Amino acid sequence: MTRGLKTLFRGLAAGGAFLFILCGTGCDPEEPCSLTIYPLSQDNLSVPEEVFFRAQASVRLDFAPGDCGSNQVDWQYSGEAVITNAANPWTSTEYITSGEQCVQIVAETQSSDWYCQEVTVRRNQTWGLYHADFPEGRSKQSVTFTLRGDVYSGFGNTNAWYRFDTATFAWEPRAAIPNLVDFTAYAGFVLGDYGYLVGNNSKYYRYDPAADSWTDLGTFPENVVNFLELGNFANYEEYAYPIVGLSDGEYGYFGLGRNQTWYRYDASSNTWSPMPDRPEDARIGDHTFAYQGKIYQGKWMFDTATQTWLRSPENFNVDQGFSPGFVEFRGVMYGGHQLVTVTFDGDNITPVPITQPHPYTRIVGGLFGHGAATGNFIIFPRQMGGIGGDEASVRYYVHQ
Repeated sequence: MTRGLKTLFRGLAAGGAFLFILCGTGCDPEEPCSLTIYPLSQDNLSVPEEVFFRAQASVRLDFAPGDCGSNQVDWQYSGEAVITNAANPWTSTEYITSGEQCVQIVAETQSSDWYCQEVTVRRNQTWGLYHADFPEGRSKQSVTFTLRGDVYSGFGNTNAWYRFDTATFAWEPRAAIPNLVDFTAYAGFVLGDYGYLVGNNSKYYRYDPAADSWTDLGTFPENVVNFLELGNFANYEEYAYPIVGLSDGEYGYFGLGRNQTWYRYDASSNTWSPMPDRPEDARIGDHTFAYQGKIYQGKWMFDTATQTWLRSPENFNVDQGFSPGFVEFRGVMYGGHQLVTVTFDGDNITPVPITQPHPYTRIVGGLFGHGAATGNFIIFPRQMGGIGGDEASVRYYVHQ
């Protein structure tokens, strides 16, 4: 009889299977145990039939070892997967391609049959949560943008900068800004082949991805701490108001936050010009993005040609339809509304037709801040709720 010792394995797929290794009464520990597996079978080895591309799934495997001898669990996967611990693949595993997940129990000289379950990896029209957190942890005011076809993210309340590798799903460290003094990046944008950051100490910098280097360009026209009213917060990391940090392709823009003022940046002359005030203060949860000569923020829209504020055709606030941030992708803005993936063409929000229906087509609600897109991917290195709660999770959308 067994002593009822239970060992719990977690990882790789949802559901569970129970394996029992039984040793008869009065057995000799020096003799091989008789291995019985129950009720594990081809049918009840639970692995999710469908999983996200490059995301962690979970499995539960329970078994009671017998009184005689040692035992182990062997895993095999016929497709491509990243396993950081071969003995316990559940600790950190990503399925990359579809395949067959198999398990076997071995005790002394005895072994069970291999029991397998097919795993289908979805790589089309799916929103996934990557199992690894962003390297620098939580930061509300991180900067994320697409530069020369690559996604970059970092800074915020750290002096760290990363490039995202969509092949390996790894954040590659890039150059930090040298000789920083009291600098917290509060917004960034791209103009041509360069990225730009503006910080709380009113300094702004240009990033050259080819040289992986930063250039100090000077001082912003106003004291950024006063300009954004950062002084009203004991800890700058608590600041959750939307900050304009984007470009319309020709100019960069920075400002607003808790107030109605903002500036336009001309890279050709390295100068800043004040823009017309927004009609009212921005709200927490207002999404900000530029598209086709317009800058959208919450329920307002700024026409860059006429330099006037108008009511937006949609209210892009996280409270409206659980709307996540929008990113330009394949010529239109991709985002979400009522938990469904949608596009915005400047006039209308339209649900994205699902060409391959499956359980993982719904978008994650409450994404906030700036994402970026490259190739077949949209990347959101941060998740923020409507009241400014931040996370370190990396979410992505794949549409191949």
